[in-house]
Amino acid sequence: MFVVDSPMVEQWPKDLVDRGELVIASITEIYGPDRTVVAASQRETFAGALAEALSEGYTGIRVAADNSSLVDTPERVQTWLAWEEEADRFMAENPVTGLCAFDRTRVGSAALSEVMGTHDVSMSE
Repeated sequence: MFVVDSPMVEQWPKDLVDRGELVIASITEIYGPDRTVVAASQRETFAGALAEALSEGYTGIRVAADNSSLVDTPERVQTWLAWEEEADRFMAENPVTGLCAFDRTRVGSAALSEVMGTHDVSMSE
């Protein structure tokens, strides 16, 4: 699964998308139109995606996302931090891998420091 503010499905391999092996979704589809993350709801969203993948014979899911718009205010940073904690537990308990990306040109350094302090990460310029 790839999640981004403005997904362009046509830029991805059509055969993967058509077969459902690659799901392209918008931030608002996954996190809601106000882009305020609610940890329990997000766990349910990803648990549903995992259950669907497992029922189709996959061994788990991988999610990559540009989450920059989800941490663009102090309030959103706080809700994101709660989700990070819940997401870490969810991934530890399930066959799920997540890769969260944040655009340094869109997210302030203080917000990035808070987010990246939640677990071991790799920062690259």
